[in-house]
Amino acid sequence: MKTESELVAASDLNFAGSYRKLAQHCPRGEIHSEGAVMAFVTGVPLSIFNGCLVLEESTAFDLAAASNWVTSKAVPYHVWINEGINPQQERSGTRRFREGCLDPSGNGNGA
Repeated sequence: MKTESELVAASDLNFAGSYRKLAQHCPRGEIHSEGAVMAFVTGVPLSIFNGCLVLEESTAFDLAAASNWVTSKAVPYHVWINEGINPQQERSGTRRFREGCLDPSGNGNGA
C-alpha cells in the first residue's frame, strides 16, 4: 500500500500531465517552464484551460515569470499552488508567493 505522500506525489504528476497532454493536443497549445513552475496555454479562452502549476518548492520569481508568460498569451488563466507548500516562507531572498505574485482578487493574474 502506498503512503499518503506517495499518493499525493502521484496525484500531482497526474494533474500536471493532464494539462500538459491537453496543451499538446490543442492547435494553439504551448507549455513553458520557469524553474519548478509549469505554465501552459491551450488557446481556449476559459481560465481553467490555461495557467501555472506550482507543485513543488519554487521561487516567487519563477512564478512571476511563468505568470507573465501566460499573460503574454492573452488568455484568462488560473494559478494552482500545491497546498503542501508553504507559500508564505521566504525563498532565496525573493518576495513571498502570495504577497509578490498573486492578484489578491483570486483571478490568477500575476504581478
